[in-house]
Amino acid sequence: MKLNEPYINQLAINLNNATKRLNAQLRSLVMAKNGKEKRLQQQKLEILRNNINSK
Repeated sequence: MKLNEPYINQLAINLNNATKRLNAQLRSLVMAKNGKEKRLQQQKLEILRNNINSK
């Protein structure tokens, strides 16, 4: 079976583009997760400060 080179090349381009999109989405999710964790940590610190100050 002879490989259809233009077809294989187009598949490679499509796969590469899909991978780039997935990587961008993954970076976005990681940044959102890190931001959420940082906010949660800040909220915990604020609660601890409030508890200490109220005593």
